[in-house]
Amino acid sequence: MTNFPWDIVLLALLAVAMAGTLFCVLGRRIGAQGLKQESSPAVNAHESRRTDEQNGRTQPPPLPSQVAPEEARIEYAVPSDHSALSEEVRALQQRLPGFTAEGFLRQTEVFFREIVAALTRADLPFLQARLTPEAFEVFKTLIETRQKEGHQAFCDIRRIERLEYKEVVSVAPDAGNGETGSVYIKVAIISWQISNLKDDKKNIVEGTEALTEFHDLWGILCPLQGGGIKLASAAVF
Repeated sequence: MTNFPWDIVLLALLAVAMAGTLFCVLGRRIGAQGLKQESSPAVNAHESRRTDEQNGRTQPPPLPSQVAPEEARIEYAVPSDHSALSEEVRALQQRLPGFTAEGFLRQTEVFFREIVAALTRADLPFLQARLTPEAFEVFKTLIETRQKEGHQAFCDIRRIERLEYKEVVSVAPDAGNGETGSVYIKVAIISWQISNLKDDKKNIVEGTEALTEFHDLWGILCPLQGGGIKLASAAVF
């Protein structure tokens, strides 16, 4: 018993222990490498893009998912056929040079924007050239009152929705003033505006900063012998 090879037994035990440890470690690594690894979307996209570049392929940009809405169009409401108003409007084609039913409404649209802008900026010379004397005095008084009170007008016409004929009236010439005949046309105008009046402290004293629907009824004077149209009256409806 005294000659029993304990050193050999000890070495054998150590060898068995080391073999077991190596088997566990290597077995775990082999098992982990054998599982299928799911890459992240970013990695997959990068690898796909790299593969496409290597193959000389490029991907086209994606098509838009939504189509932009069409811009809202202005409605030019011409009187319906076989009505008294339509006959009067049609007769103007013989009385007014270059007159057409829709063309006049388009002209009125531009005219409306110009007058409102001139009133907002208090442009008296511009208004005097495009208003009848009576209408000009009303607008002038309004502007002078605003200036006296220290009020500042603001108006932004965002959209004109509709223009429609309401009345056509012949105006006899005034021989005493050397005036020629003219036609008085009333047009209803529906628009969307941000309109307000502020004092010197920037407080709103009239109107609002919200987008608001406006209904205006303008009376426009058209000389039969040619010349520019003029605003004769303005009201709300």
